[in-house]
Amino acid sequence: MNGPPALQISLRVSALLVAAMALSACGSIVGVDRCNLMAYPPAFDVTVRDQAGAPQALGAVVTFTWTSNRYQYSTLDDSVNVRAGGPGTAYEIQVSKRYYNDASAHNVYTPDLGCGRAGAVVTVPIVLSLVPGSPAVRSLYVLPQRRTLDRGGDGKYAFASVVDANVGTSHAVRWSLTGDTASVALDAATGILTYRCLSKSGYLTLTATSVADSTIFASAAVAVQGHPAATNDPPCS
Repeated sequence: MNGPPALQISLRVSALLVAAMALSACGSIVGVDRCNLMAYPPAFDVTVRDQAGAPQALGAVVTFTWTSNRYQYSTLDDSVNVRAGGPGTAYEIQVSKRYYNDASAHNVYTPDLGCGRAGAVVTVPIVLSLVPGSPAVRSLYVLPQRRTLDRGGDGKYAFASVVDANVGTSHAVRWSLTGDTASVALDAATGILTYRCLSKSGYLTLTATSVADSTIFASAAVAVQGHPAATNDPPCS
């Protein structure tokens, strides 16, 4: 493109505006298909609850089946968010979890917002019911499952225990620590770790054990960053 810099800039802006206007409708311009530039948004948000309304996605396996395809997902979140293959396709969604009856949603579709693309997120509520004779305490998770501790802030790091147990059964846990325990201080009542700055890095396992059933426990892997005297890294005070 020849001409003064100001004119060159003006022509480039005009060209971009023309291209943007042309791309505002489905179709193609100079061989570029706007529809192919559109990313598939998340299509399904599967919320898994028990009959009391408590979240139960932790530890659940969610299976999506359509035509000849089948995929499975597990999650550490409250719900499962999955993209769909496209609008107009019927999906079968099945949720399985230990001690619960399988639950399903049939012929679930995603909307089409044009250009043959899947549209807004579709929320699929799944309610699980307990298998008769299930234990009072069924599972325990520690979140996050991995964490690195370093100096900064108040030096305190909180972990959460998630217990699936009957109403009226204690959801309390006991916290314990193994490994390089000199690297942190543990509040056994809350599971909060306080960072201790040492010259050597440490590695620990933080474990939560159910108070109601000591056979139920879960752990998190913890790395503690050490700070030896080095260039651009002040030593521990």
